[in-house]
Amino acid sequence: MKEIKKQYKKTKMETEVSNRFDNFVLHMYNHLTREQRYGIYLGLQEKKSLNTQSI
Repeated sequence: MKEIKKQYKKTKMETEVSNRFDNFVLHMYNHLTREQRYGIYLGLQEKKSLNTQSI
């Protein structure tokens, strides 16, 4: 039972950190210009295409 409580606390803490991080990322993303967002989009698309080519 103690192990379950310990795991629950760990998961809860990770979730809280994750939520705060998500909020931070969204806040910073909203401050980007359209050109910066488009650059990020292109970079992610290029990374995806590189991953699929290696298969």
